[in-house]
Amino acid sequence: MSTELKAKLIVLLEEQFFTGADKVTFDYVFASKIKSEGLHLQRNFTIKLSNGHKGFVDYLVTTPDGQQCAIEVDKRSPRNRSMMKLHELPAGMSGFVLLKDGKHPLRYSENSIDVIRATKFK
Repeated sequence: MSTELKAKLIVLLEEQFFTGADKVTFDYVFASKIKSEGLHLQRNFTIKLSNGHKGFVDYLVTTPDGQQCAIEVDKRSPRNRSMMKLHELPAGMSGFVLLKDGKHPLRYSENSIDVIRATKFK
């Protein structure tokens, strides 16, 4: 089930980055962490939104047995558009927001979407 994958990814990524300031380094470390677990990483995964438009989720992580989890990466707080895209994921797919440098010291949920920090709280 994709909630197991989501829990595994949260443990793998939560507060495991030194900085989120440099996008290239962040993306490289992010991809390395995912791939080191034997998972497939797809950038800019396309989803169909309820308004008829298409949206792009930052990352789709897939296990060899087909479980999927979507990850939206934002800076200090989850963007409304990120939350909307995660709410409209296909059935059976989970997702969460990964903040490069969040305002809150702890993990929290916003509108039933988990929000976690990539870096330690300063």
